[in-house]
Order: sequence, then structure tokens, then C-alpha cells
Amino acid sequence: MEELLGSYIIFLILLFIETKGIPPITLAIIILNMFIFLAPEFNAGEVCLSVNTTFYACEWQRLLLAPLHHIDVDHLGFNMASLVWKGSKLERRVGSARFMFSILIFGLLTGVAYLSIKAALACLLTDRFNMDCAVGFSGILFALKVINNGHSTDGNIPGPFLIKRRDACWTELILIHMLSPRSSFVGHLAGILIGLAYVKGPLKMMINWFTGKEYGNVRFAECYHRSRSAGLDVHPERECRPASPPRYRRQRRRC
Repeated sequence: MEELLGSYIIFLILLFIETKGIPPITLAIIILNMFIFLAPEFNAGEVCLSVNTTFYACEWQRLLLAPLHHIDVDHLGFNMASLVWKGSKLERRVGSARFMFSILIFGLLTGVAYLSIKAALACLLTDRFNMDCAVGFSGILFALKVINNGHSTDGNIPGPFLIKRRDACWTELILIHMLSPRSSFVGHLAGILIGLAYVKGPLKMMINWFTGKEYGNVRFAECYHRSRSAGLDVHPERECRPASPPRYRRQRRRC
């Protein structure tokens, strides 16, 4: 079964490379997740994220290791197929360096949000929530979905129901939990909250401070491709440079 899944994911990757290409960081994350899943020495039960194992036992390395592990073949295949689309789309928009830093921050903050929600539920309801353990890349994928929808123009998703793109993450959160009750509802919710913190909160400013302005060279690239497609022999820097205000010569008045 693992070999079939590996062949299936490789087929998806090669198909995407043939059509559009996968950016390097997205491809590296996919290969890393597949390697960890197929390696016999890695056990998801030893790195899963829970309040007892992470907070009380002070095993903070689980915040980094839990997103890279998956329970079964279907779990890995669904997440990696989703990463091919969502990760490639965002990495092309913001650049590989910023995308790699963002994935690291999203993974850490999604884990912290997951632990915070579970701890709050344990205090309000029952201590069972402290023992719930979760692994997988799903939380980060939900954060990427919120960010991609935030960058896209507002509209409706095609289908029998009128669902706006900005609200698609909430609909997907409910549908996935209904179709797969074993999935981590709190983990997916944590990813949505981190994505909203980037789109509408201070997280975007923090990442901008570390990596620079978000669209630093996008305008240059857009103008370059526009000039190439139009067949114009114009330097892209000159075409993108805003026009300077006209200078008027001072006219002498005749007496």
C-alpha cells in the first residue's frame, strides 16, 4: 500500500511539473514528508502533539516534528496532494525564501494554537482533551488555504451552493470533520486562526519585518512578462518606473 501511494504522489508531482512546475520548497517538503513516512525508524506516536506530552513533559520538539508525520497512507496522500496546489500557488506569489520561513512559523504557531485550545477545553470540560494527540500537515494547509483565498479576488466557488471564497475554509472544516470524524477538528481550526492572523492580523507584519516587503519584485516580473508577451523591445525597469511629472519651462513675460 505504501508503494502504491508513493507511486501515486510521484505521478501527481510529475504531472504538475509537466504542466506548471513545482517550486523548490514545496517539492522539498513533499519529499521530506514521504521519506519520514516510509522510514521505519520514525513513529508518529512518539512525536504527536498533545498538552500532556508537549506542555507538561516539556517536549517542545514535537511542535516541529508533529506536522511532518502522518498516521496512514490516506492521511499522507491527501495532505501532499493538497500541498502541491496550495504550496505551489503561494510560493510563486511570495518567493521561496519567504515561503520557507512562513511554513516554519505557521507550523510552530499552529501547534501553539492547537495546544492552547485543547488546554482551554480541558479546563472548561474534561481532562481528556489534554491527552488528545495529533500529527499531520493539515493545520498548515488550512493556513495556506486562508492566505490564498485572501489574496484572490472575492467570488463564489462553483457548485450547487453559493459559498464565497473567503468562507470556503469554514465550509471545508465542517465537511472534513463530517466525512472523517477521526480528523483533528481543533488542529484544522488552529490552522484557520493562524491564516486569519496573517491575512488580517499582526502575523503578516512580523513576517514582513524578517523577510522584507511581501511583493518586492512581483511588479517587476509582471511588467517584464507583459512587455515580452506584447513583443515590445522595452527595458522592464523603464516600463515599470512611474512616470515623472512634466517639467515646465519658466516663460519670460514681455513688458
